[in-house]
Amino acid sequence: MRFYKLLISTLICISTTAQADRIKDLVDVAGVRSNQVVGYGLVAGLSGTGDGRDLRVTGQSLTSLLSGLGVSIDGPVSEFDLGENLIRLAQQNATQPLQTDNLASVMVTAEIPPFAKPGQRIDVNVSTVGTAESLRGGSLILTELYGIDGQVYAMAQGALTVTGISESAAGSSIEIGVPTSGRIPNGAIIERLIETPFETADHFVLNVRDADFSTTNAITQAINSTYGQGLATPLDAVSIAVVAPSDLVQKVSFISEIENMDIDPGEPTARVVINSRTGTAVINRSVKVAAAAVSHGTISVRVNA
Repeated sequence: MRFYKLLISTLICISTTAQADRIKDLVDVAGVRSNQVVGYGLVAGLSGTGDGRDLRVTGQSLTSLLSGLGVSIDGPVSEFDLGENLIRLAQQNATQPLQTDNLASVMVTAEIPPFAKPGQRIDVNVSTVGTAESLRGGSLILTELYGIDGQVYAMAQGALTVTGISESAAGSSIEIGVPTSGRIPNGAIIERLIETPFETADHFVLNVRDADFSTTNAITQAINSTYGQGLATPLDAVSIAVVAPSDLVQKVSFISEIENMDIDPGEPTARVVINSRTGTAVINRSVKVAAAAVSHGTISVRVNA
C-alpha cells in the first residue's frame, strides 16, 4: 500500500511547465524589514504561581518599581516607634528576599513591522525567567521595550493570554501546553519611529530570496526593458540596485509597479524530497525522468524518454 501511495504521489508531483512569478514573490526590498525589541518586566496578579523567594531579582525589581512610584517598603526604623526586639526583627526581615508568590520576572519580546508609526499597537510575547509555575491570570506591568541601539521603541502593558495549564493536587500533577509563556494581543504601543534610508536614498536594492544568477538577470532585464536601460544593475546572485525617483510619492508608485511585474525566474535546482513515513514524494519541475520501467505486484509503470 505504501508503494502505491509513493508511486501516485510521484506521478502527481512531476511537473515540467514553467510559470511566471511576480517580482514581489521573489525579492525583498533592502532595509524594509521588521525589527526586534526586548524588555524586562514584572507580571502581577498570579494566584500563588509566581517566583516566591526563589528569585531575588523579582523582589528587587518590585522594590525599585514601588520606589519609582513614591512607595517605600524598607524605610528606616525608629526606636521611638518599636521596642528593641522588634527593631532587631525588622532589621533581619529587611535583609530577606520579598515574598513574591503573586509576582514573576519575565522577558518581553515584540516585533515592530516596517514603517510602523508611533501610536500603533503590536503584539507582545511574555516568558518567565525565574521559577514561576504559571502566568495564567497575570497582567504585565508597564515595561519598556528596547532596540539593539539601546533606545526605547515601545511600551508594553496588559493582561496575558495563556493557553497552557499546570495543576497539581494530592501528589499528582498535570501540565498541558506551556503555562510559563503568554501573549498580549496589541499589548504594546510604539513610541519611537525607526528611521530607514528609504525616503532619502536615490536608489533601492532588491534582494532575491533564493540566490540565483538567472533570476537576478531576469529581473534586471524586465526592469530595464520597461523603464530604460541602465536603471537596474545586478550586483551579484542576490542583489539588484535600482535607480529611484527623488519624489517620495513617485518612488512608492515605482516600487509598486516593479513588484507586480511578471518574470520567468531561473530554473530551480533539481530536487526530490521523500517522506518515508507517509510515503509522499515531492519533485520540483527541474527533475527529469529518464526512460524506465517499474513493476510491483500487479502494477507496471513505463516512462518513455
